[in-house]
Amino acid sequence: MVLIILPSLRSGGTEWQVLSLIREMVSRVNVVLWVYDSKNNESDLRSEFEKIEGLSFVYGKSLKSLLKARLFGPKVIVSYAINYYIPEIILVLITRAFLVTERRNLYQWIKDQKPKKLQEFIRNRLTNAVVCNSESVKNVAQEMEWGITRKIQVIHNSVDLPELDMFLGVRPNICSVGNIKAGKGVEDVVRCYGELKKQSNGLASFSIYGRLDDRSILSNIPMLLFEEVY
Repeated sequence: MVLIILPSLRSGGTEWQVLSLIREMVSRVNVVLWVYDSKNNESDLRSEFEKIEGLSFVYGKSLKSLLKARLFGPKVIVSYAINYYIPEIILVLITRAFLVTERRNLYQWIKDQKPKKLQEFIRNRLTNAVVCNSESVKNVAQEMEWGITRKIQVIHNSVDLPELDMFLGVRPNICSVGNIKAGKGVEDVVRCYGELKKQSNGLASFSIYGRLDDRSILSNIPMLLFEEVY
């Protein structure tokens, strides 16, 4: 049983990536999604999660929600929550689950929040593994937080393949995570993929996890590329 924790279902790159992750997981393991924000969630994103057959839900940060999450008996907890420590601390202490926490480029935001150093220290001591998506995030996390230096590892959004032969023709997938909107430069990322495709003779595939409300943002990109982008 895997419990995945999200602070909310507000549309963002992380939420859409988790949606795709859960779609892949539910056929192999039991998955529960615990969303701390029970009210302010975008209806279209929430409906996408609720379409997944076999996925169970827990909403809210109350004691009742905590007890409901406990009843599922999670063996692994994967948390994308930031600055919410008490529910995870209690749940891990009760269930003895393997706790994986995630770090992102939000450290300036964290600095502006009310300090919760003791809670952070306890949570980090209980954490078994920490993941992030870049060396820069890893360095900042190690500098700002106690107790995660030996636990943190980088899982790049792009796939590094030192030995292509081991994949026997299976193409690595390069992921761009983030909503597709003006000013974020996703159109430039897609163009870069087009060049990479040429240079790699089609050995790589590419995907974007994020919300697209205005298709005109991508209007200047050759549509043939979208046969490879999904």
